[in-house]
Amino acid sequence: MGAESTPGGFSPGALEAYIDGSSRGNPGPGAGAAVIFDGRKIVARKGKYLERCTNNQAEYTALLLALETALLMGCTSLTVKTDSQLVARQIGGSYKVKNRNILPLYLEAVKLIGRFREFAVVEIPREENTLADRLTALVIARHRHGKPASGGASAAAD
Repeated sequence: MGAESTPGGFSPGALEAYIDGSSRGNPGPGAGAAVIFDGRKIVARKGKYLERCTNNQAEYTALLLALETALLMGCTSLTVKTDSQLVARQIGGSYKVKNRNILPLYLEAVKLIGRFREFAVVEIPREENTLADRLTALVIARHRHGKPASGGASAAAD
């Protein structure tokens, strides 16, 4: 089976997503963000503002953004990179989901993950996640200053 191309000039078969979530106050206002790469090229940036959330809810929101966006792009193989030990280990199966507020987000993620031919989640050091971290901070800052990012706090890469 040959790789399909999109008008953006990339093959969506295998992508890599860096995700991050943050909450100011825990719980408090927060955001989740995903930066998606095809090789070394950014092919999508997505962020979602959350009125009130915990840091873990924001991290799962970021994961869901990455999964949904990659699927819409026709991706069949996705590697998600996160500095959230909790998300990486719950999705990887070594931690159980005990928090009832996280469980619905986890179950939705598992459902979406099942739509990929290949999926991996990789825990990375915070220092390797600066793009997603900056996007999360930008989404929160823009919302707090009355300037939501285009597309309802979502921005697609050029």
